[in-house]
Amino acid sequence: MKLRLKSVIAVCVTVFMLLAIFSSVAYVVVLSSFSELEKEHVMENVQRAKNVLDGMIADLDRFLLDWSCWDDTYYFVMDNNTEYIEANLLDLTFINAELNAMIFINSSGQIVFGKAFDLYEQTAIPISQSLLSNIEDSGLLWNYSETTNHVSGLLLLQEGPMLIASRPVTMSSGEGPVAGALIMGRNLDDAKIQELTQKTALTLNVQRLDDPQLQLGFQSMRSDSADSEQILVKPQNSDTILGYTLLSDVYGNPILVLKVDMPRNIYKQGLASLYYIVYSIVVGGLVFLGVFLILLEKLILARIEKISNITKEIRKSHNLSLRVPETGNDELSDFSREFNQMLSTVDTLEHKLRNYSEHLEELVEKRTEELKKNQEKLKSILSASPDAITATDLNGIITECNEQTLRMHEYASKNELIGKSAFVLIAPKDHKKAEEKIKETLEKGYVKNVEYTFLTKNGREFPAELSASVIRDQNRKPIGFVAITKDISERKTLEQQLFKAQKLAAIGELAGMVGHDLRNPLTGIQGAVYYLKTKYYNTLDSRAKEMITIIQDAINRSNKIINDLLEYAKEIHLDVNSTNLGVLIKESLSSMEIPDSIKVECEGCEAIELRIDIAKMQRVLINIIKNAIEAMPDGGKLSIRCSCIEDYVSISVSDTGVGIPKENLEKIWAPLFTTKAKGMGFGLPICKRIVEAHGGIITVESMVGKGTTFTITIPQKIESQQIVYADAPNSTMQA
Repeated sequence: MKLRLKSVIAVCVTVFMLLAIFSSVAYVVVLSSFSELEKEHVMENVQRAKNVLDGMIADLDRFLLDWSCWDDTYYFVMDNNTEYIEANLLDLTFINAELNAMIFINSSGQIVFGKAFDLYEQTAIPISQSLLSNIEDSGLLWNYSETTNHVSGLLLLQEGPMLIASRPVTMSSGEGPVAGALIMGRNLDDAKIQELTQKTALTLNVQRLDDPQLQLGFQSMRSDSADSEQILVKPQNSDTILGYTLLSDVYGNPILVLKVDMPRNIYKQGLASLYYIVYSIVVGGLVFLGVFLILLEKLILARIEKISNITKEIRKSHNLSLRVPETGNDELSDFSREFNQMLSTVDTLEHKLRNYSEHLEELVEKRTEELKKNQEKLKSILSASPDAITATDLNGIITECNEQTLRMHEYASKNELIGKSAFVLIAPKDHKKAEEKIKETLEKGYVKNVEYTFLTKNGREFPAELSASVIRDQNRKPIGFVAITKDISERKTLEQQLFKAQKLAAIGELAGMVGHDLRNPLTGIQGAVYYLKTKYYNTLDSRAKEMITIIQDAINRSNKIINDLLEYAKEIHLDVNSTNLGVLIKESLSSMEIPDSIKVECEGCEAIELRIDIAKMQRVLINIIKNAIEAMPDGGKLSIRCSCIEDYVSISVSDTGVGIPKENLEKIWAPLFTTKAKGMGFGLPICKRIVEAHGGIITVESMVGKGTTFTITIPQKIESQQIVYADAPNSTMQA
């Protein structure tokens, strides 16, 4: 891409990015400011509407004050005289005062007189039961101890919301004692809402808070009933914005939602202002872009093009006597002068190089021959070495390796290793150790006989011993490492076999001693219990009989532990015969009682033929299936799945039981470890020995509360009469 095109693209991209940034900033700042101004305007109008509604309640309260602080009302509450009713509580009173309810209550809380009035029909109606329930359930509206107390506000009735006011009934002088209470109410109906709309010049609406048709945007205010002053502003669309606030009743509970509907004039004015600003920014940016590109072309790009053309001519003609113009006094003119000086220097050096080139070819041929001889020697050493030899740079990148390295790590060619980090040959768990040894090698110059866990190409781990030293250049500066690796898998296997054989011998010797030393006293105890049971059993009470049974159970349990210990310690001899895996599993299932609450599924087992020790493998299956059943006391699903993988058979037994805690997964293979009340702790260790005696492995996966899966993998055919010691490793299976 030409410099001119690059410059134009860079400048255009920069200008357009700046235009986008300025426009975005203008959008955020201007529009957010107008949106905030619009929100404040809506909140002010919502508060104004609420204040007008509060004024309507205050008017009702002032009207009530004239009636409650009146001698006639005082004596009427005391004696319930009919003259007061006939003179004052006429229908015309309700019509003129726009009242929907008047209730007189004496100091005992009894209603002396009450009347409800329908202003539309201009007729008396029964008093709302919801209003009477509020009076009866709470003394807030009538139980006054002071003459100055009063209550006014809103009340939500079944028929709808009502403006309510209540004051204590006193003498005209305002003095007590309080004779009772007078309650007046006006329905907050469509007429009142229309009156509120006219007074505020706003589009208003009042809805019940429990109205299912209430907009979802306001539902969040339900849970915030304590904050009755909260005002929510929500744009409905580009033309309308809504304002909401809660209206609480006389008890302080939110009951109504006051909604104000306003046009978005402020927001539209903000959009118009934003469009003018963005238009100005874009026009100014385009003008700046045009001027900048013209100046860039005349002052820089055109002059660079001249220098480039002369340089091309020098390259084509090989005429080092040509020079570029040096006009001006800026960086480009300085570059031209330096370029001309460079041409002079190059011309001089060219003559010198011609003289050196005559002798250089002979020197190169000599050095090349010596290098080939050294490379041949190095290849011979690398090929003849029985150990893996690997060279790396200081960053651990492999630069060379011999054939033994490829064989040890199971790579096909050097190309798969050269250029990669040496850490691909080391197991991740030893990476930190390797980093520490690299630092030690740089400090000391070498390390010897360090054991690591190495990796093959397919991820198989094996132990190896490594010695390494630093590679230095002629100036004794470190430039890399060379490492010699020896596979010690066989040595480790022999060490493990020796250790396990010694451990098994010790267990066998201990088991024999325990069996001999414990069985004699156990036999004596069992004989004594048998004698007591046959001679005196019928004469014993129930507690003594229970003790004899406990002793017998303890003897049997002790014998079982001794037998399991002896069996675990002895050699395993395999009596190999051919069988069908499906038949073997069916016989194992039929030998135990499976509850009806457990569903059993078998998959892929009938078609598999194999040669195994049938009795011992059946014992393994019975033990694992029994454990699975015991893990599902409330029922569940037992799944047995079989499959062939090359020359091996995989048997998976899964349950949906309680599962095994993670901290116990490794302990279940240890003798005498059990979580059962009646378990001995030898079942799974013996199963593991039997599977390993067949040249296989047994693994477990479990999640608490979801179930456990045991997987047995054994060769499909094994040699007969195998003898395997406890926990003996199987190299075939490991491979």
